[in-house]
Amino acid sequence: SVTVQVQGKSKTVDLVDCCSPWAAIAPSRGGAGKKSDSWQDVKGVKETTKPVQPAKTVNKSWHNQTAKQIIADLCAPYGIRVVCEVKDLNTKLVNFTVNPGEKVFESINRLLTKENLIVTDNAYGDLVITEPGFAGKCSDSLEVGKNILSGSANFDFSQRFSKYVVLGQHKGSDLEFGKRVCQDHGISEDRGVPRHRLLVLKDTGQSSNSIASNRAEFEKNLRCAKCKISSHRVQGWRQTSGDLWMMNSEIAIEDNILAMKESQLMYKVTYSLDGSGSFTDIESLPKDGYSRKGYSNTTAKNDKKDSSKDSWKDVK
Repeated sequence: SVTVQVQGKSKTVDLVDCCSPWAAIAPSRGGAGKKSDSWQDVKGVKETTKPVQPAKTVNKSWHNQTAKQIIADLCAPYGIRVVCEVKDLNTKLVNFTVNPGEKVFESINRLLTKENLIVTDNAYGDLVITEPGFAGKCSDSLEVGKNILSGSANFDFSQRFSKYVVLGQHKGSDLEFGKRVCQDHGISEDRGVPRHRLLVLKDTGQSSNSIASNRAEFEKNLRCAKCKISSHRVQGWRQTSGDLWMMNSEIAIEDNILAMKESQLMYKVTYSLDGSGSFTDIESLPKDGYSRKGYSNTTAKNDKKDSSKDSWKDVK
């Protein structure tokens, strides 16, 4: 027998494997607009989607620029277009500099921690800055006894803490100096963890009290959500409406075996085809885990009720 296997990755693989460009060795403009571009035969985004326009020159440091503009500049030399689906991403960063030898995505990741952003790619190989659930709600739900072939979950609470503290600092001035610039901090408490468990994180680059507080809140929400990650397999690649099961969609799950009856965010979708047929594996977690605004007041109230219980009272 002869077996032939073809594997490929998204165009954004260059951002993960390659270093951020330096002006001395990088092309003056991104490869996306050149005739010699190796991706020229790949169709781009629809004309209705406006990509973020990169600067005409290659930079390795920025001053008073938005995160989406910096990301577009970082991706341009590799011919990767950036599409921003976040409407309120207009905050300008005071300073941002690429570290020597840093991979492109490592630079982008430092920007993400500042703004609590989410990036992914689309079917055209563009880098997409998006909000949780931007793809909309699925027309179908996942239900045991109806369309779920198998399911699993690992409710791991080992990475949750009662208090998250983020420390940072920022550049001083004639008006701000001393403790005011070197002791930025943000604190967030998880009332769902009744015993004392402290996690201290260091914020790199230019920080502030608000940035540190936002990151502490985001860290708490993400770790809470990761405790409820689940995986389900369904038959076929499409819903009854004919639409594909799409990542970053909101889906209703009714699984009495895993004690789940809630809407979750699909953060990973795997399509497979073998001798048994076609299948879709859907991994999901609570949508609030990637929310930039944090949990709802209802969740906070429930956590507050749980905090009155001693988790060690049954241990002699």
